[in-house]
Amino acid sequence: MTKLEIITALAKKTKGVDKVQIQEILESFLEIIKERVAEGDNVYLRGFGSFITKKRVSKMAQNITKGETILVPEHHVILFKPGNEFAESVRYSTKIHTYTDNKKKVEKPKKEKAIKEKKSKTKTPKID
Repeated sequence: MTKLEIITALAKKTKGVDKVQIQEILESFLEIIKERVAEGDNVYLRGFGSFITKKRVSKMAQNITKGETILVPEHHVILFKPGNEFAESVRYSTKIHTYTDNKKKVEKPKKEKAIKEKKSKTKTPKID
């Protein structure tokens, strides 16, 4: 869902408020969240989720392409932790679509010769 789709959905739910006003409110809302998280504060939206900043310590890592060891500096990451109500509504939803390739995975047909060779290599002992 894009920002424009959110604005359109909000306009339908809040009759009498035009899309320009909704866009201004949404932009302000998102800007406040960005500012607070950038300052190191956590943002808690009860029933929806939390935006949390975490500090990652510096560490040594391997650059696979060059084959050298590099130092990854200390940095902060943003985490989103969904609230219980939100997580449960997603967990038990039957309307979720998964995105997959349009290409169907086709299994290669097994060759009869290969199957016969495997059977002949694995001899079962005869019991008298």
